[in-house]
Amino acid sequence: MNTVTLDGVSHPLDPYLRAERMPHIWCSGCGLGIVVNCFLRGLIKSRLELDKVVVVSGIGCTGRASGYINLDSFHTTHGRAIPFATGLSWPTRS
Repeated sequence: MNTVTLDGVSHPLDPYLRAERMPHIWCSGCGLGIVVNCFLRGLIKSRLELDKVVVVSGIGCTGRASGYINLDSFHTTHGRAIPFATGLSWPTRS
């Protein structure tokens, strides 16, 4: 896995990011980077098995987040992210 470094210092979220896609395309001050940061920190805290996590995104700037996160992901059409994610969860329901 690639690690992004700045003057030899790596970021603790590097293993969860697709370093080859950095820098991101979001406008400075937009806040989506903060959302991704919080999502990844929550994911780490949850201790979920990462091979069982899928990020489903829709259209627009927020939809680009799945491309920066180093997990399986699906980029869906407008208005279809929730139905798609629901369908993904069906085979794992117990």
